[in-house]
Amino acid sequence: MPWLGPLLTAGSAAIGRLVAVNLAPSAILAVTVWLAVRADAFTSTNLRPGDVFASFPLDAGGVLIFVLLVFGLAILLQPFDIHAVRLLEGYWSGTRLGAAVANVAAVRHRRRFQFIEDGLDAADKSVEDALVGDSDLPGLPIEEQARRHRDWSEAKRKAGLARRWRPLYPPSKDEVMPTMLGNVLRAAERRAGERYHLPTVESLPRLHQHFSDRMAAAYNAAVDALDAAAMMTLSTALACVVSVVAYFDDAAMYWLPIGLGVASLLSYRGAIVAAAQHGLFMETAFDLHRFDLIKALHLDLPRDADEERTIGERLHEFWKCVDVDDARDEWEGVKYWHYDETLRPAENSYPPDDKGASPGRYL
Repeated sequence: MPWLGPLLTAGSAAIGRLVAVNLAPSAILAVTVWLAVRADAFTSTNLRPGDVFASFPLDAGGVLIFVLLVFGLAILLQPFDIHAVRLLEGYWSGTRLGAAVANVAAVRHRRRFQFIEDGLDAADKSVEDALVGDSDLPGLPIEEQARRHRDWSEAKRKAGLARRWRPLYPPSKDEVMPTMLGNVLRAAERRAGERYHLPTVESLPRLHQHFSDRMAAAYNAAVDALDAAAMMTLSTALACVVSVVAYFDDAAMYWLPIGLGVASLLSYRGAIVAAAQHGLFMETAFDLHRFDLIKALHLDLPRDADEERTIGERLHEFWKCVDVDDARDEWEGVKYWHYDETLRPAENSYPPDDKGASPGRYL
């Protein structure tokens, strides 16, 4: 049974994802709500930890109901994994209030982006001034030498911070997101496919089909880690809100919302780390497999970076078409190369572009 090994591997991976991404976060939220309801915490006062945990049913029927509740909640939330990540990224502009909140939240990151740009510029200027003024330094007063040294040290410190933060932000200030997670993922999207003129978001689902087994396993693990951290962040945050409402007048229970709040913050920090790892694998995927995607589309491979740019821009325009007629117009005139069946198309077989010039080998 050669199929048994892959089946068991896929099954264990699916179960592991369900437990990490959906079951564990759902269990935390369910336990918090279950304990609060059983202890009548929303109406009782002066509860203590013993009063809350003593109300948890240990009989077989109660445990079964609780397990079914957790599994049902996990299955219900499973389709919303991607929405959890997008919520933490800062895509809140669906409503006027959300757009206003997103704009306010993005101010801090825009300031940091400007600090990064200023730090890199100041470092370049400081190095230039130091090189120019080295010959005059011995003749300057001690105070001036000390001031220049302080300025150079401060510029070097800011430059170090700027270089450390720069990879975490997108290329331009206009693209800065309201949250750190959103900035890390957007920066990764800009680097992964778009440096090869391929749209990362549109290309990635198609590119994923050509990953090697090792690449697919590493990439899927990074995605699962990101989704698990995002779901844990939201579930612990919701549990924190529930516990604040339930134990607002129970001083002995304040440790519970505080602990859940800390867990939510730690999970969010973990999501940022997982997003950076996910971005690294996205970049690697495009480095190694972008030509597999072009070949799978039965299009001629580029000979140089200019032809690769033409390919990417044409695919981008085609994939972003939502109207069928627009997509057909965008794809009109494209020649295919069936690698195992026909010869490479002749260079003069492509139709001229709108300006009457031949586009070369491809598109």
